[in-house]
Amino acid sequence: MHRLLVILGTRPEVIKLKPVIENLRKSNNNIFSCKVLYTNQHKEMGSELSNIFKIKYDLTIRRNINEKISFEFVDKIYDILKKYKIDSVVVMGDTLTGTAGAIAAYLNKSKIFYIESGLRTGDYNQPWPEEGFRKVITHLSNVHFAPTKQNKNILIEEGIFKKNIYVTGNPVIDTIKSSIKHINRKEIRKKIDRKIIKELNFSLKNFVLVTIHRRENFGKPFEKICQNINKLSKEFRGIKFIFPVHPNPYVKKTTNRFFKLNKNVILMKPADYFTFLRLMQLCKFIISDSGGIQEESTIVNKFVLLARNKTERPEILNKLVFIGGSSFYLFKKYFKFFLKTKPKRKYFNVFGNGNSSRQISKIIINKCLKNV
Repeated sequence: MHRLLVILGTRPEVIKLKPVIENLRKSNNNIFSCKVLYTNQHKEMGSELSNIFKIKYDLTIRRNINEKISFEFVDKIYDILKKYKIDSVVVMGDTLTGTAGAIAAYLNKSKIFYIESGLRTGDYNQPWPEEGFRKVITHLSNVHFAPTKQNKNILIEEGIFKKNIYVTGNPVIDTIKSSIKHINRKEIRKKIDRKIIKELNFSLKNFVLVTIHRRENFGKPFEKICQNINKLSKEFRGIKFIFPVHPNPYVKKTTNRFFKLNKNVILMKPADYFTFLRLMQLCKFIISDSGGIQEESTIVNKFVLLARNKTERPEILNKLVFIGGSSFYLFKKYFKFFLKTKPKRKYFNVFGNGNSSRQISKIIINKCLKNV
């Protein structure tokens, strides 16, 4: 029996790993077992997505420290690996959960399958701490699933053997394609639209979608980004700014301080995944510091004004994603450009064709069963 554990703990990990988990679980039998561990790094968001996607978490961890970066997960994951005699793990991306999972698996001598390997900005401080986390996971992992050929080349340059790298695309594309198909059903779309209109009390026209939450922006950059949005909202009074606020205490406190008196900036609670996708479909463009939104923009075909100084997804840089950092000059420049320009519809397959999860699952299962 080969025992595989998928380790996840944040909203992006659940979204991206959902189709991989579904495919792996289809292969559960008397010689292969796939279980899912949720660390509760994003506690409320995890339960919301579990309900929407109907993902059952076999194991969970209770988190003691919520407001700072802590490696308490390492010991807890290690204990689970020992208790359930886990042979291999699957980790994803650049989160604290993924990093702790990789370290725990390495200490347990479990094989590590790393999805979304090879993303780099080349700067340890941007994004921080994610860039460092990626490096740690990469050099502990045994098998790498790179979204693009460019990611594969980066891994080879860092000394990873070619035979251990597979270019598969990113499974987030699988999720967003199936989810858009779901929300495009007439009755579902109407239900979501009614919900948004009721919560936000406006007509779903002429708005920009905003998401800012990265730790590297906390402090002066975050405040400058908020100031930029306030200035733009006064200059472009016909445009609303819809801002689903991340549950991080700093983000909630700062956005409330800057926008509570601005009627053109509408703060809302974190939107469930289908509602957020619908907002992406309806908005004029997106202001964000998110990594996943850059990938999702290729499917909804929306421009992204990136509130960061660097991107680890150069494949769509200056095509769909434009770097604004916290510069008001760049914010205004791209804001005006996006309002009068439509994206070219040709980037759908940059990060995968919707079949990534099947490819990844097949490779994982074959490698797990090789020595059973």
